[in-house]
Amino acid sequence: MAIFVFAIRMLNWLVGGHHVAGIQDLFLFIIAASGALLLGATTWVLYMALEPYVRRLWPQAMVGWSRLLAGRFRDPLVGRDVLLGMTLGVGLQIFGIAALWLGEAQGWMATQQSAGFLSTLRGGRYLLSELFTLHLVSLSVPLAFLLLFLLIRLVLRRQWLAATALGALNAGLTALGLYTQAPDPSLAVAVFGATLGLMNAAVLIVLLIRFGLLATVATMVCSTILDSYPVTLDFSTPYAGAGLFGMLVLAAYALYAFTISLAGRPLFEDKLLQAK
Repeated sequence: MAIFVFAIRMLNWLVGGHHVAGIQDLFLFIIAASGALLLGATTWVLYMALEPYVRRLWPQAMVGWSRLLAGRFRDPLVGRDVLLGMTLGVGLQIFGIAALWLGEAQGWMATQQSAGFLSTLRGGRYLLSELFTLHLVSLSVPLAFLLLFLLIRLVLRRQWLAATALGALNAGLTALGLYTQAPDPSLAVAVFGATLGLMNAAVLIVLLIRFGLLATVATMVCSTILDSYPVTLDFSTPYAGAGLFGMLVLAAYALYAFTISLAGRPLFEDKLLQAK
């Protein structure tokens, strides 16, 4: 996993950076490689410290993830977890858009502009560069959330207490963020923010504990791609190609996961014709 993080970070710099042959670009390469090595080493240290406790407390959360790290890329369980995670990622994105519309309609939130679109609107190599960034984010967020949940769990000694504390923490931070940025701060804004934060924390906790780390990472990948690549059915718009690129990436992941989840079984099977 550390090698993966290092490679993705370097590919992000290679594809997204502006390179000119010369000594200056060599210095930039050294800086980029240093940062990527530090990120990969930090990932390795944190994972090695985290994994034994997670495996002992929530072994079911590591099954699909462990098979993927072992190189079993055609394991049906890996495909199932990726498909499940992508489905939940689409659901979370729909929920987020609905919550955004509700907040804006009630005047609880200012009109939001997604900063994730800005880099993908540049097109070309920036589409691929942003994709590498999203994969790093989608890996780091679940790991960081799992680490925080684990630390609270070790302190409080009870899983339900840890889940309650983490939900309350996320609810408070979300409510505070919305309250300070609201055009007209009120109690309704704080309650709305606390509800969103509590629901998001609950979804992440259930995802990690019930469905596993791999499904959670797949959920984050799907959700962040949908959030960063502008999707449109009007192919005359300048950003239609960016949205199509993001959808093709998701379609490729879904097709891969669906194919291996069949475990070699045919897609269409007529049991009546096979009956003796």
